[in-house]
Amino acid sequence: MLTIAFLVINLRDIIMTGNAPITEQDEDEASHEAQQGRDLLNDFLSILETLRQFVLLHSKHPVEESGENNDDSYNTELSDIANRLSDEAQNLLELASENSKETLEILQKVIVQYANILSINNCDSVLDHEDLIAFVGALNNVTYTIDFNNLLENDYDFARKIFYSSFDICSLPGFMEFLQNQCSIQLATTWARLLTVLLLTSQQAAGYVTFVKNDLKQQEPLLKVIAKYIDDFFVAGAGTLASLISTMDNPLPSQGLNTDALLNLLWTLCDKTILVPNFINTNYHELTLKWINMECLQYEYQRPVISILHNLARHDRGADALTKCNAIQVLGEFKKRVLDPDQELYPEMNLLYCMTISLLSDPKENKGDAKSMHKILDKLLQTAMDASQTKNFKSGGFHISEPIIVLTKLSVHDEILKYILNEARVNKPSSITSVVQFFCEVLMRFRGALANDDEYEQITLTAVFNIVWSISFHDEYVDELKSNSKFMLTLKSLINDDGEALVDQYVPQHMSSVKKAGNGILWNLDENNPARTGQSTTTPAGNLPACEPQVTSGKNNRSLVMVSYSHADTKFCQQLVNALKKDNRFDIWVDFAYCHTEDLWEEIGQAIEKADVVLFLMTKDYYDSKSCRQEVMYAKDSLKKRFIPIYVQKEFVATGWLGIRVVGPQYIRFGKKPFDDTVPELIELILDDVKNEKVAPPVHNEKPQKSVTDDTTHPVVDDKLTTPLQKASQKEPEKQDEDNVKMNNNIKLQSKSIDKWSSEEISLWFRENHIRSELKDLYEFYSGHDLLFYAEGLKPDWQQEYADIRDRYSKKYDKPLYRDQFVLLVSAMHRLQTQYEPKPNQNLKTKSSSTCAII
Repeated sequence: MLTIAFLVINLRDIIMTGNAPITEQDEDEASHEAQQGRDLLNDFLSILETLRQFVLLHSKHPVEESGENNDDSYNTELSDIANRLSDEAQNLLELASENSKETLEILQKVIVQYANILSINNCDSVLDHEDLIAFVGALNNVTYTIDFNNLLENDYDFARKIFYSSFDICSLPGFMEFLQNQCSIQLATTWARLLTVLLLTSQQAAGYVTFVKNDLKQQEPLLKVIAKYIDDFFVAGAGTLASLISTMDNPLPSQGLNTDALLNLLWTLCDKTILVPNFINTNYHELTLKWINMECLQYEYQRPVISILHNLARHDRGADALTKCNAIQVLGEFKKRVLDPDQELYPEMNLLYCMTISLLSDPKENKGDAKSMHKILDKLLQTAMDASQTKNFKSGGFHISEPIIVLTKLSVHDEILKYILNEARVNKPSSITSVVQFFCEVLMRFRGALANDDEYEQITLTAVFNIVWSISFHDEYVDELKSNSKFMLTLKSLINDDGEALVDQYVPQHMSSVKKAGNGILWNLDENNPARTGQSTTTPAGNLPACEPQVTSGKNNRSLVMVSYSHADTKFCQQLVNALKKDNRFDIWVDFAYCHTEDLWEEIGQAIEKADVVLFLMTKDYYDSKSCRQEVMYAKDSLKKRFIPIYVQKEFVATGWLGIRVVGPQYIRFGKKPFDDTVPELIELILDDVKNEKVAPPVHNEKPQKSVTDDTTHPVVDDKLTTPLQKASQKEPEKQDEDNVKMNNNIKLQSKSIDKWSSEEISLWFRENHIRSELKDLYEFYSGHDLLFYAEGLKPDWQQEYADIRDRYSKKYDKPLYRDQFVLLVSAMHRLQTQYEPKPNQNLKTKSSSTCAII
């Protein structure tokens, strides 16, 4: 005999009260509701016990069709039990209409007891009764009557309890057998309807739960079973149990169809980005790509599936897993098959596609039509603007945080950011005059996010801070930001917020904390910031950061090496630092060794100032990092520090803001040779750079400064002038003649428009820039336009061009072309292009954008 233990509930333990003052009337009403709940539960339990005894009696002694089961007394007794249960379900429905929390507790306990009865052996013929099926349907109706928002909105602890109890009930053996298509066909409708109640309750409650890392770790086995159930349904089509149920005489209500309910639950859970690793552990990245790639998948399933894909892509681990499964290609095929035929038919799915692709790819990897990229940016910005004007910050089903997070990732690319700010085709709110003002307004509207525990508001504020940080790197927007006094006041106050209410949520790698981003913005906006004014700073030896040992440059003849890296590359950085520490000629400064929070830009800045040489560990993550950009700008632009570009990955090429700043110095690339073979090359280069640091290095467009202590060790630019600087101290008349010649040459070049340059001016330009004459002969430029055209083509990947020219040079002249010699040409080309590029006020017939397209 199957023994079923009934769970006794003490409802008083689950009554949760709000924050409002409780009056005597409130207490009386709560006491009355609690008593109603207890009475109703006891009635349910009593009737269910009667049903259990009836099932045990008639399941032990099966009879033929002509036997006992057709007896009038049998049917009458069973119908009476079923009708009594339906009456209690009606009472529960009335309790639900009164917004009583006891409704959810009672509903769960009734389902648990009924599931136990359904698990009795040989009960199929007894429980497959139309009156009992009607009772289960009545429980469904109760679920649809419950005002979940009213019950759960202000009681997150209760919401959490309801979610886990409902979700865990789905793990009972009977429900697991149903999900694995192992239950009785006769009872499938009953199991399906009960499961629908649990899924809907779990989904609604999950929306009010603030999850933390690994909150679904214990539920991963259930997630795997759910994934298999959905996969079987999609793959087998009409052959699945779910499809069979839907074609029965008593089909499930459309809202209760299990596949729909399951997908909606998964959609809600994946929207909690911190839970994405649990879905990656259970292989949802592969399965969702498989489902979206099915040509026969109906729209009612396409929408939740692509939403799940988008939510997975919002987590760095999810994005990596999807990328490894060729998600970009799969989504591209989905776009051609479903979205392209009618762009206006599925606006939500089009936006989801755009956001997912943007999160998975780098615009530089997709050199398609710029118009496509612009349309994506327009949609994202318009959605954010529309959402900002609603009470719940939602538009078209999307919370403002969703497009804002994608824009944050894309805004690290200067061309994209400038399109968003200057050219985006959007309908701005009437009170907004510029896109910069829009982002400032959003930041101010979410200023209270740090004082509450709303995870959506907090991630929105964090994302907007990061966008404004990207904006603040560009001089043309600085005045607008600084002149917005309300914005500046809000910015400074939020930076000083202790963030006690911050929830434990996932923040993507491309985003920094509010405090870090805020300090970065203030640094960029500060008029005294040397990185903006171009002035150099000096720090007294005693002013090193408090978190750093008092290591000064040159102490005990050891050189101070500062390492700048992205935290995404911490593992490589630690490996490199450990290797360099073995050489006793160096002291290494790296933030993870000396500082223990992420908000220490001042200390990092001081370390850069004290360093003899700075190592830039360059990767895509380094390029995307605004912190790293700030460090590079301070070291290179402001302090003119010696630095060594280090390519961590053999395939990465520095472009954009980074590429233009690392032109010139010798670099080191890891990955082509074993790590241990590359480190000695780096050490040798560091020592060379530190040695050269002892004399003042020449800076582009500046005259070399003469060393006060030692004239003879001054560096030189060209091998025709490579004698020590005794030559610079030759007789004064000779030096004066040389200066006169240079002045005359410059006047001659500037007196002619570049489009009128002939071979004579081109030769003069090569000489004035100290570029080898062999290079001039190798190129055979005939006009100034040839120079400008070549300079434009040189920008994207000058290092690849160097490799090609080096081979041609070697074949023609039978001698090597060294990298520093080619860099002189690259630098001169850049200066020439800057000098002669069209000014903004020039009358141009057409305007082209260099923005790269995502699709």
